[in-house]
Amino acid sequence: GADNYDITYINGALTISKIIPTVTAPVAKELTYSGDSQNLVTPGATSEGATMEYVISTDGSVVPTDGWSTDIPAQTDAKLYYVWYRINGNGIYEDIAPAPVPVTISPKSIANAVVTLSNTEFTYDASEHTVTVNSVTLDGVTLSENTDYTISGSLSGTETGSYTVTITANNSNYKDSATATWSIGLISPVITELPTIEPITYGQPLGAVPLVGGKAGNGENDVPGTFSWKTPDTVPEVSDSETTEYEVIFTPNDTDHYAPITFRVKVTVNKAESPSENPAPTPKEDLTDNGQPQELINPVTVTGGTIEYVIGTDDSTPPTSGWGPNVPTAAAPGTYYVWYKVVGDNNHQDSVPKCITVTIAAAPAPSDEGNTPSDNSGSNGSGGTSGYVKDVTGTNEASGNYTFGQSIVNNGDLKTLLSLSDDEVSQGTKAWLDVADLGNNAPDSDKALVESAKGDYTIGTYLDINLFKKVGNNEAVKVTKTNGNVEVSLVMPENLRKEGRTFGIVRVHDGKAALIPGSYSGDSFALTFETDGFSTYAIVYKDGTATGGNTSSNTSTSTDNSSSGSNNTTTTSTVVPKTDGMSGIMVWSLMLILSLSTLGVVAFMRVKENR
Repeated sequence: GADNYDITYINGALTISKIIPTVTAPVAKELTYSGDSQNLVTPGATSEGATMEYVISTDGSVVPTDGWSTDIPAQTDAKLYYVWYRINGNGIYEDIAPAPVPVTISPKSIANAVVTLSNTEFTYDASEHTVTVNSVTLDGVTLSENTDYTISGSLSGTETGSYTVTITANNSNYKDSATATWSIGLISPVITELPTIEPITYGQPLGAVPLVGGKAGNGENDVPGTFSWKTPDTVPEVSDSETTEYEVIFTPNDTDHYAPITFRVKVTVNKAESPSENPAPTPKEDLTDNGQPQELINPVTVTGGTIEYVIGTDDSTPPTSGWGPNVPTAAAPGTYYVWYKVVGDNNHQDSVPKCITVTIAAAPAPSDEGNTPSDNSGSNGSGGTSGYVKDVTGTNEASGNYTFGQSIVNNGDLKTLLSLSDDEVSQGTKAWLDVADLGNNAPDSDKALVESAKGDYTIGTYLDINLFKKVGNNEAVKVTKTNGNVEVSLVMPENLRKEGRTFGIVRVHDGKAALIPGSYSGDSFALTFETDGFSTYAIVYKDGTATGGNTSSNTSTSTDNSSSGSNNTTTTSTVVPKTDGMSGIMVWSLMLILSLSTLGVVAFMRVKENR
């Protein structure tokens, strides 16, 4: 029945032998109990026409005599099996004798089984608590007690703590054990009365402030214990006051049955005093009047805030306004009371104001050198003269020495006149007039306005009169209008003087021109007028009949009332004339005294020659 034969000739006889089949033995599988029937081996193979047959036995030494089949053997329970296999040659192939393949289905571990208890958490109440095992499941399969597992361990307890229930495999299909825990927990008391917390001063840690009193309880029973800060090293800031919450821990004395509890509280945080280690400013030594603002103290660097200064009127009463961070300056000789304090930051109080007394000595008096002194009728309030101005020598700038008493900061009228702020007066403020002879070189627009306002007067010359103020070390600025009138006196140059001649003054300000009131003295050759605006002016005159000697006459009254301010403070500018060698030279010498003699306050003065 086969296509090929092995043919052997022996003594003339013909023998046809069976074919030896090829054989691939079955291979045992690695199996674990699953509860289902599982094939024990990977099937073997043999030559086509032969058949591999299997049978299962629990004995690997005795060949089974029946039960052979071509079906792949399968089993469910965990144990050792022998899968015997053989080849049936079916008359064509040689039969192959049976051989065993050992196969084991291993038991399944229940270590990962889910054990469900009737309860897992109790709170201590001195009574016995009991649990039961509701179920044990493994990979979705519910196991049976006593069949698949047994229960041992702690199923009841009274004291606080953790208890363990053990589930142990109970047949050959399972191995190992699983556990489940349950507990009797501590009682959490309730805070029935918060502890008292005293206010904290910035810089103190929480731990420096004790927690006084406070109570905790369980039902109607008090639970003794202590209160403490969870983070005692924390240093609150003032901005945290009654805003930020901090944790407090209550620790019961009976820690076997009661649990510590944490709660939050707010605290009051007060500012700390100004740091005592801050250095104090010191007075400048050997200050002498040099006509310029000078710092009165040596400033310092402080912590816990910003240092501020103000000049007071004495060394016993701290000023209530005018404080600022700028180092105070002054130009006039005299005694100054420099008050200082540290204005606290968010976490510190202001320091107590303290006073430093500083003196600026008067500059040495100059020699007269044949020059004519100014009118010293005004007192500066400190026993000195109102000022001394040398005569013009023909140079571009006249020199002068000025003795000052108090500064503008001490006079409310002058502050009003110059519209000075508290900050400006605290820095020290100087003021002066500048008069420049423009000749005929005034702006055309100003000339046209003067022509329209001079009436029957003749224009003598144009002047540029400016008022300046200098605050502290800042640049000088023009003051175009004062809050009140300033009295200005101009000494008429010789080329304009003439017997019987009367003089007037025309002011151009804010686009308007007006012939303003004034008076001329033939004895002193001084033209005096009041004004509250500073810009272009024109000296005008008209000639009358000579009367002989020096005369005094008044100019016309202007219809422009802009020179009358709401403040009636009057200032005087005294001019020292030069009476010889002046022909053909226009010289204007002015000293602005920003006070009435009754106020006794002298401001910065400047003398200037202009041609």
